[in-house]
Amino acid sequence: TAPLAWAGARASVQQGRFSVERAELDADATWQDVVAQVEAALDDVRRDRARIDLADATLAAAQAGLAADQDLYKEGRGSMRDVVRSLEALEEAQVAGLSAKIDLQSSLLNLARLQGTVLDGLAP
Repeated sequence: TAPLAWAGARASVQQGRFSVERAELDADATWQDVVAQVEAALDDVRRDRARIDLADATLAAAQAGLAADQDLYKEGRGSMRDVVRSLEALEEAQVAGLSAKIDLQSSLLNLARLQGTVLDGLAP
């Protein structure tokens, strides 16, 4: 009966090793998934910050264009249509800026959520 007992114990040990290896592989895969999510969230934050910079530059250009068209209109060398188009361009630039800021806040919130996930996973 001793050889049978050893065979059962040996099988249990082998099964335990297999379970540990599987758990380690699962943990590695989960960690890689979290890292990929954090990298994607950081990319989103960078993208949104670049969009804000672009929107700010576009807004400044639209404001300058409006001022120039208003000056031309006051001098009688421009039309009200040009002023209205400049106002529309300014409004579009403002909307683009607000949209980029909203997206940045969403991206930062997502990054914070992921950071919480990572920190929770590291807690003892």
